[in-house]
Amino acid sequence: MRMSDEKLKEALSGLTGHEPFVEAVSQILVDMLDDERDAAIQPNLSPENRAYNCGRTAAVLGICEYFENLGWKKALTSKELHPSDA
Repeated sequence: MRMSDEKLKEALSGLTGHEPFVEAVSQILVDMLDDERDAAIQPNLSPENRAYNCGRTAAVLGICEYFENLGWKKALTSKELHPSDA
């Protein structure tokens, strides 16, 4: 059965952000976002390959933002989470 956005928010509201599941999913999503971004900025990519990799980056970013909009207790798109940017 498909859950409404309200039900999804309700389910996420019970999380504190310190549960192993939340930590694991957050790490996976942040790592995917970093990996896809790194792939998109590689030198010598054809325009088609760069567009493809940028699309993958945008897709992962969209998932992260959706989780955050639903009340995910961990920031997924914050610069603080991306030590490779420092």
